[in-house]
Amino acid sequence: MAELKKEGYLNELYDIRLKLLKFVSFLKNGESEYTKELAVKLRLLYSNVNNVSKGGKKQSLFKIISDLYNIEIKVLTKTVNTIDSLKKLNIPLPLLTFSSSIATWFETGNNLENIESAIKKESIYFKGESYTFDDIFRILSDKFGGCHIDKFINDNFIELYDFINIGGQKILIKSIFDLANASIEIINQIQKLLEEDIESKFIKKSISK
Repeated sequence: MAELKKEGYLNELYDIRLKLLKFVSFLKNGESEYTKELAVKLRLLYSNVNNVSKGGKKQSLFKIISDLYNIEIKVLTKTVNTIDSLKKLNIPLPLLTFSSSIATWFETGNNLENIESAIKKESIYFKGESYTFDDIFRILSDKFGGCHIDKFINDNFIELYDFINIGGQKILIKSIFDLANASIEIINQIQKLLEEDIESKFIKKSISK
């Protein structure tokens, strides 16, 4: 059985970047059917998945790269989750609420956070239910036609998928679009560190290892 080597994982990372760039360009041209393909690639980057044959979890590609090359991947998030803060104040939540800073991961935010926890913090609240971004691309890839099609899908999620904001954008598609662009930037900075030894505020050599 062939074993994927260290460089092989890096090649896979760069290959995913090419796919993200292409799918993002499709979305820009209004070809929203590629949202599910984007979700599959994002799941590879961010999600630990069940290892059915051996039990336990298979690590996300970002986690594998981080461990193999001894690097930290961090982004800027908001310390306080908008949804949780509204709930604590007993303020009624509107139909749709974002707790996401993905579009500004490299610009603004008061908390420099590990990518693994950041992706679970970013979320959307819609009609009484909260979905982390990790939930969103898992559902799109596992149940909603990315890799599998489930017979039964949560009605609320189907409505969220088709929900259009005041600006005429589908909320879920815009969220996936933002995450894809942020992921491309993370991969660009990883490549710069590995090939040019240039660290950034967000991608740097791990001190703890």
